[in-house]
Amino acid sequence: MTTAALALLGGALGVAVWSSGLLDTIRADLEAIPGRVGYLFVPIVIALPAVLPLAFASVPTVSARRARRERTRL
Repeated sequence: MTTAALALLGGALGVAVWSSGLLDTIRADLEAIPGRVGYLFVPIVIALPAVLPLAFASVPTVSARRARRERTRL
């Protein structure tokens, strides 16, 4: 349940970032970096709205694994 809720939250945040025009601004700023170094980061910026739901959905799994490792360590 928590995983689905966080995935939806991440999806909503991804849609908000995508529709706000913020990605276009960041992309233009990256492309303006001298030496074309910024072009390396453009794919990351473009993929951000798709990655946010996955990242948010993984939070419960990561926290459960961390707690399990801590119990095992003790």
